[in-house]
Amino acid sequence: METLLELPDRQGRIVEIQIYNPAKEDQETKDQLMEFYREAYPHSFDKFDLAQIQQDLDVCKCVVVVHNSEILGAQQFAKYPALQDAWFLSYLFVRERRVGIGRMICAMLEE
Repeated sequence: METLLELPDRQGRIVEIQIYNPAKEDQETKDQLMEFYREAYPHSFDKFDLAQIQQDLDVCKCVVVVHNSEILGAQQFAKYPALQDAWFLSYLFVRERRVGIGRMICAMLEE
């Protein structure tokens, strides 16, 4: 994954904001992201969501927040075809609450 920024979270850890690009990633990276999303099951995602996430990892980019090689948060995104400036954001999951990871992801996507 390509690192775009390094920022401190609310706990003072320096985290990396990275972009997952399915065209450039290996199967191991895809598997790590899928395991990360499975952590949320069954609280946030059902089996249909997990199947869609797995399928989307072949075509959609993700903003991923990492600290010491551990994924702390991720959200998939894709541009709507044929619509100017329209993006589809899906499947946000953050491992730790109230440390600013979700805000970092949203700010990066907005940028």
